[in-house]
Amino acid sequence: TSIADIFSSLGEELAKKHILIEGRAGIGKTTFCKYIANAWIDPQKRKTLLGWGEKFEVVIWIKLRELVQHLPMNDPYEAIAKLYGFKSSQDLTELLTPLESQEKVLYLVDGYDEIADQISEYKHLIQELRVKSNWIMTTRPHQFTTRSEEDARQLEILGFTDDNITVYTNRFFEVFKEESYSIQGKQALTRLLSTQLNVHCLARIPVNLEIMCSMFLC
Repeated sequence: TSIADIFSSLGEELAKKHILIEGRAGIGKTTFCKYIANAWIDPQKRKTLLGWGEKFEVVIWIKLRELVQHLPMNDPYEAIAKLYGFKSSQDLTELLTPLESQEKVLYLVDGYDEIADQISEYKHLIQELRVKSNWIMTTRPHQFTTRSEEDARQLEILGFTDDNITVYTNRFFEVFKEESYSIQGKQALTRLLSTQLNVHCLARIPVNLEIMCSMFLC
C-alpha cells in the first residue's frame, strides 16, 4: 500500500479515516510522519505524493513523548499549544474547532508505544485524540488495540527492500563522493551486505543501515 492510498478504498475494504501504522523500533515510523508533514507543507507534493493531502487544511504532527512533557493540562489543545509555541490555547482552539467540524484537520500522532506503559496517566489525552475525525497513529506492534467504532485500518512498515538498501547506500555515499575514502567505504559495505545474510537482514531497518553507512565512511 502506498502513502497516497492509505485512506482510500482497498479492494473490498471501504475508505478509512483512522489509520494505525505499526512497525519495529527503528523501522521508520517517525520518518514516515516526517515525510507526510513535509510533503503536506509543499502544495505540489501535497497533491502528487499524498493524493489525499488536499482534503486537509491543517496537519498536526504530535510526537507523544514531547507532548506529554507539557502535561498535565486541562485539554489537549493546551498541551499542543504549548508544544508549538502558541501564546494561548484559545488561539489554537479558535483555529481548529471550525475546521474539525468540517473534518479538515489530520492528527499525525507519533509514538503511542512510548507512553503505553504510562497510559493510565495520559488516558484523558489519548481518549481526546482517538475521537478526532481523522488521525494516523504510529506504534510498535501489539501496543495499541483499535476499537470497532474507530473502524481503523491497520498497516505495517516492513522496512527496506533489497532495492531500497542499494538506493540508500548509493545516495549516502554520493554525498561524500569527493572524499577519497568514500569509494573504498562503499565498496567494503557493499561486499559485506552481499556476503553476510545476517548483516543484510539488519540493514532492512533504516536506522541500522544509516549507522552502517556512517561506520564505513570513516
